[in-house]
Amino acid sequence: MIKNIAYISGVICGGGNITYDRQNSKYFIKLSSKSRKKMLKFYDILKELSKNTKLYKYRDRFVVLLRSKYIVSKIIKTCNIKFTRREWRVPPFVKKNITYTKIFLSGFFDRAAIVYMGKVAVNNRLKGRVLIRVASINREGLQDIKSLLEKMNVKCILYPAGKCYYLDVCGIFNVSQLLKNILIIHSDKISLGYVNST
Repeated sequence: MIKNIAYISGVICGGGNITYDRQNSKYFIKLSSKSRKKMLKFYDILKELSKNTKLYKYRDRFVVLLRSKYIVSKIIKTCNIKFTRREWRVPPFVKKNITYTKIFLSGFFDRAAIVYMGKVAVNNRLKGRVLIRVASINREGLQDIKSLLEKMNVKCILYPAGKCYYLDVCGIFNVSQLLKNILIIHSDKISLGYVNST
């Protein structure tokens, strides 16, 4: 169960929704995306935590919904963090264990990462590169992610971009290091022959 909590907490920090509302008796985790592949992975993991998990389509998006007071309470208690967009941080139990770190980062990048290949705007200049980018309004949370990645020899840059911040893992070596350490759904979009060349 703890590995699933590490993964799902990464997904929620990357852009999911967890609600614990005692007053109105609402306890749920809700994720949505246009990517059926992502939602099937999230559904499988949440289904292991609770049978009260549904996958359905709403307009052009796939939605996964888990309703369980016990599971939501367990995730919040285990993680011991706020799951708001501006205040999420890497949970303490994740920072203390490399296995949980990798699982958390896998969930985080599955939810939040965008993979670019070719010309990319970096610091207002177009550059040709392989890039994995995460955007968030939470600088401190991204700084936590940056610290975890650097412990795995993955160099990245964190910088402001309008009202949010970008965390970029750039270059063939760093993207290869990331993919070697962390399984992410987006990895099938990257030609490993291209990433491993040089």
